[in-house]
Amino acid sequence: MALRSYLVSAPANLLDASSYAEEIFKLSAEAGAIKNVHSAFNLKATPSATTVASGASSDDLNTLLNNVGTAPGATTVVTVPAAPVTGDAALVQNVQTLDSYIAVLTALVMYNSHPQMYDLSDKQQAAQFVIDLANARNFVVTGGTIKAIPMYLPMGEASTQTINKSTTSADLHLDLLTAMFGSLGLPAAVLTEMDGILTEVADSLKSLQLTFTDQTQTLNHLVSFYHLVPVTGSNPVINQMNVDFIYIQMEQNSWKASIGKSSISNFNLNVTMTRTTATMSAGIVAANTSNIVNSLMQLTTNDATTISKLTKMKGIKT
Repeated sequence: MALRSYLVSAPANLLDASSYAEEIFKLSAEAGAIKNVHSAFNLKATPSATTVASGASSDDLNTLLNNVGTAPGATTVVTVPAAPVTGDAALVQNVQTLDSYIAVLTALVMYNSHPQMYDLSDKQQAAQFVIDLANARNFVVTGGTIKAIPMYLPMGEASTQTINKSTTSADLHLDLLTAMFGSLGLPAAVLTEMDGILTEVADSLKSLQLTFTDQTQTLNHLVSFYHLVPVTGSNPVINQMNVDFIYIQMEQNSWKASIGKSSISNFNLNVTMTRTTATMSAGIVAANTSNIVNSLMQLTTNDATTISKLTKMKGIKT
């Protein structure tokens, strides 16, 4: 029996995005096995329903994914080596697959709590989308939606940093870059590209002219920074893929001041950053790639490459 015929009985109103996504993943594994059997024995698949009955249609999820580029509440960046060593290309490809999966799980979580589509032309709804996206993605990578995520990305301890200082719009990017990446020892060229990416994000948010529902709301953003690091003691060098998930909460007064003042005018920057680090379990991701891709196709009808384009994943050459 094909996967889609299982899914037509899914509840119309999903109360638990976690269990639903988990079930999709399990059924994807079974569907893959069935496909292999059909191929091995030259059997024809039994026709099945073509509509997935669930709380979120593929159109709903793709709309949410596509909105990430317009109203970026999350940014994913991966370093891509100019002179890769053995295994680097596979690690970068694993990132594309895994991060696309995380993006779809994030969309499921968002839909489950906010099934009405966001109108990004509405300044208040646009702000809510940005905040909800950052919160949902932070939940997926640190709180868990699929039990396998901690296996793919075993997490270290989270650390929180608070920035409370007087700065100017001209110095703001340097302040944020230093706080986010200063401890990683990144080359100046990488930091320059990161600055360009964050500037693009800020410009996109400015263009939305965000307004907030109340004075307590913060402007949130989740940065996922995947970077290659040599395995200690490896000779010849073998790299592993580390990731820093940086959950940013900026007080709205700081955001408004940063876009409303001249580059030389001082304002108070109040930001909380929570950092969670992980090292990708490349072997486990590779072993489950076909199931992940099948899940993506069932939920969105798109593969990882298409989804990473929708969500504007960025690559930085190192």
